[in-house]
Amino acid sequence: MPDDAPEEVKQRAKTFVAYRLPGDNPMAPARLVLKTPNLRIEKGAEGEWDVIRPGLISVARTINSSTTMKGNVDQIIPLFVQGALPRWFGIIFLLTLLSAAMSTLSGQMHTIGAALGRDLFEQFRPGNSVLLTRIGICVGLIVSLGMGYAVGGNVIAVATAAFFGICASTFMPVYLLGLYWKRPNARAAIASMVAGFITNVFWMAFVNAKTAASVGICAKIFGKPYLSSPSWSATWNVVDPLVVGIPAAFIVLVVWALIDRPMDRKHADYCFNRAAQA
Repeated sequence: MPDDAPEEVKQRAKTFVAYRLPGDNPMAPARLVLKTPNLRIEKGAEGEWDVIRPGLISVARTINSSTTMKGNVDQIIPLFVQGALPRWFGIIFLLTLLSAAMSTLSGQMHTIGAALGRDLFEQFRPGNSVLLTRIGICVGLIVSLGMGYAVGGNVIAVATAAFFGICASTFMPVYLLGLYWKRPNARAAIASMVAGFITNVFWMAFVNAKTAASVGICAKIFGKPYLSSPSWSATWNVVDPLVVGIPAAFIVLVVWALIDRPMDRKHADYCFNRAAQA
């Protein structure tokens, strides 16, 4: 424990950092504990024999200003580039990442604009697709900047996983069954996509402990980081949204396809025959 550590950290860690193991090398205590699962020392916090638990020592060694106190995992790669690589190579490396990010950002903004302008707004106001697409790009850019500013740090990994999870829950069941099953119609596909999207987003924002704490919506609405409590279940809050979203979308697609009338047989045969010929 550093001597200049904040008082709150010392108070929180006092139960397991009051012991000093032999050795001048800062890594020697860690090695000693790993070799000896239960280690006795002559004097403990109360002047009696105590048993050192390796897990507590490991926790004590991780509390510092670069990890749990003020750490931001989004800065890992930039800090590594700045500290471990030559300056000229770091500049080239970051410029390469920036160019890749700009191309991805351009594609994402055009996709958002086309989805809003072409697929949504043009259905109500035909003939203005170009203008509506430009407006959609501006709206998507403003919303993205606002979300990035509001969320802050420690979000890149969570946001990336959430994006892929939402896409998988929304599109994968429809895409997979659409390749091999002729019965689902458009209504079944739309219902499956909506069910997968809503289930994944709800689980991500209100049930999964890690993602819900990062999003922060549950804390603002209900005053707690996530809805599931240990008294109800100690495992639901670690279940990934994919585990719930994809099965929900599959179930809705299959059930809806079975209870609703199938897609027109001639159209289905035409589509599958064209795909087989290609």
